[in-house]
Amino acid sequence: MEHGATAYHMPGTFKLQGTLNAQALHKAFTALVQRHESLRTTFTTHNGQPRQVVHPANKMPHNWHFEDLRQQPNPQQAAQAMVAQDLTTSFDLQKGPLLRVLLLQTGPQEYLFHYNLHHIITDGWSMQIMLQELLGAYLGLANEEEGSRMQSRMQSRMQSRVPPGEQPQAPPLPAQYKDFVAWQAQQLSGPSLQAHQQFWHQQFSGTLPVLPLPTDLPHPTQKSFKGSSVSTQLSAPTARALQALCQKNNATTFMVLLAALNAWLYRLTGAKDLIVGTTVAGRQAPRWEPLIGFFVNTLAIRTQIEPSQSFVALLQQVRQNALQCFKHQVYPFDQLVEDLGMAGNGAHNPLFEVMLVLQNTNDLNGPTQVQGSNLKVQPLPTPTTTSKFDLSFNCAETPQGLNITLEYNTDVFWQASAQRMLQQFVAVLQAVAKAPQAPLGQLEFLSPQEVQQVAHAFNQTTFALNETQTVVSLFEQQAQANPHKIAVVDGLQQLSYQTLNQRANQLARYLQAHHQVGPEVPVGLLCTRSAWQLTALLGILKAGGAYIPIDPALPTARIKTMLQEASATLLLADVPQSTTAHASLNVALTLQSQWQQVEELVKPQVQARVQAQPITNLPPQAKPQHLAYIIFTSGSTGTPKGVMVEHQSLLNTCTWHSTFYKAGTQSRCAIYAGVGFDAAVAEIWPYITTGATLYMVPNSLRLDLKALMAHYRQQQITHGFLPPAVCQMLMQQPALAQPAGMTIV
Repeated sequence: MEHGATAYHMPGTFKLQGTLNAQALHKAFTALVQRHESLRTTFTTHNGQPRQVVHPANKMPHNWHFEDLRQQPNPQQAAQAMVAQDLTTSFDLQKGPLLRVLLLQTGPQEYLFHYNLHHIITDGWSMQIMLQELLGAYLGLANEEEGSRMQSRMQSRMQSRVPPGEQPQAPPLPAQYKDFVAWQAQQLSGPSLQAHQQFWHQQFSGTLPVLPLPTDLPHPTQKSFKGSSVSTQLSAPTARALQALCQKNNATTFMVLLAALNAWLYRLTGAKDLIVGTTVAGRQAPRWEPLIGFFVNTLAIRTQIEPSQSFVALLQQVRQNALQCFKHQVYPFDQLVEDLGMAGNGAHNPLFEVMLVLQNTNDLNGPTQVQGSNLKVQPLPTPTTTSKFDLSFNCAETPQGLNITLEYNTDVFWQASAQRMLQQFVAVLQAVAKAPQAPLGQLEFLSPQEVQQVAHAFNQTTFALNETQTVVSLFEQQAQANPHKIAVVDGLQQLSYQTLNQRANQLARYLQAHHQVGPEVPVGLLCTRSAWQLTALLGILKAGGAYIPIDPALPTARIKTMLQEASATLLLADVPQSTTAHASLNVALTLQSQWQQVEELVKPQVQARVQAQPITNLPPQAKPQHLAYIIFTSGSTGTPKGVMVEHQSLLNTCTWHSTFYKAGTQSRCAIYAGVGFDAAVAEIWPYITTGATLYMVPNSLRLDLKALMAHYRQQQITHGFLPPAVCQMLMQQPALAQPAGMTIV
């Protein structure tokens, strides 16, 4: 048995103002516990099955605590702290009691009244009963000295359900919760059981859908039930329009809300087979209505979406389906889950992760004067810190409109996303209220704020761009302005901007003189991440050529195809002198007999020719419209395809990237991607053109997240790219959080 996760707490907090007899309120609470067996119940296990234990009224300890906080420096703050502590304190289902009450005096005639019950002994309906009977009994006890006149007056008011405080003494209960359990067991036997079971099994036959909600974070392996909430109110005109829609289609408010929620989920995710959870009161007979206990049952309602159908058509489908589900509501949800073999896996709830609840009880919504006294009761909001599901839409009809609170799982959603989803749901309600015959596939589900953002704000991307510049000229400006600034760190090797610029100039002149490289001449570049990689990239561009980045790990046939497709006749290969069996060397030698020119640029004789060239800058060789590089797709869907990128496009990317991610001379960027991966473009050019320092990530660290994050901290990395799969691994290990101040692209 679960020993009371705080997600299953049902608290309430009230501000009491006026004359209060604390002793009388305590006696009223005692009478309430004696009256309802559920409040004296604990749970144990027998042969692995839970068993209910009802304790005698005089042997169940009361968890009532009164404290006068008026001597505290800040009584209100002290009271709130005690309430917060109670909200995070779990219940022991075996020891009990499963309810706690705090009465905290904060002023001469001001109190904070707080209760907290475990959901296993109560539900929303029961909470209203408890408050009504508690205040009614208190009023009778507090005014006992007025004699039978007051007693008679109070008894006359107990004949019907009335606001809290008008009931001094409740009539005898027609039953107790154990009687309901016996009745339910009878309902779930024989032909009735078969009919209920058959219905629910048909509802969830075949492959069950998994809703692809767009979460901000991956689900943890174990649900923590951490949550929060955001709220809004549907305007009265829209609420009235929805009521008219209900009347016209013989539907309830709940049915309209459920249809709208399904429509929103379809528009959000594209899923057409949807399961949404809800709750039913479970009090199918009048004798259960005055009882306190856990009567509520969960229903999973499955809906099939057809994009071309109208909302009205969907509403009729939802209406028919909901009525059938309500007809079979007595079948326990836990039993259905067991039948389907879908016990929770720790990370997800079985069947659904989206819940819809419409509150139709008469809870206190504002300050209420307890009749017959000068005591005023005002409900206070209880902060949401838990969530049983990923998303729970809790709706309540009020004279002002429809209140909607979205409770969300903070393990997977950020507050901004929850707020946006709530606004989208409201937008769907507004849309169907105005045009219920519109096809679901055309239903507007973006809020006005999102429409403005998506259609206008996101498209405001125009910025000043010097079209005469290239990445080469921007790099040369940095080399002139910051000649001694470190440009690249590769293990123990460091190159300043001046040195890197001079070496690139020498290579460019060598390529022009010995290989006739000029504007748009394609040059293959086969290399690993290294300082030499930057020299080669800059050298090819300074010569006017277009580089073709190639991963040395690719098969020889693949490399050959890429070079042929790009019409390249020259391949530059990076071959470390210390490793004669290096993959680059093997590839280069294999291609040498088949290719016109393969230059192994680290060979002594080649280095000597390069180093003999002048170190000064070359006149600009390439224009903005000239080709900068050709990068090939992965080929996962067929033959790899070369994508040609011009200098002006590369400059545009660099300008946006460096502006958005605030790259500059103080930046330190990690080079994680291989040269043949398109992410290398975003890692190198926006930073080398703005005066940043580039750090080559050693191969040994790329998949060792702990060592990688330690390396980033040691090098004080400010910017870094990580593949999505590695990012996901990082987010699943909170202890390996990225260094403070680091931006992961």
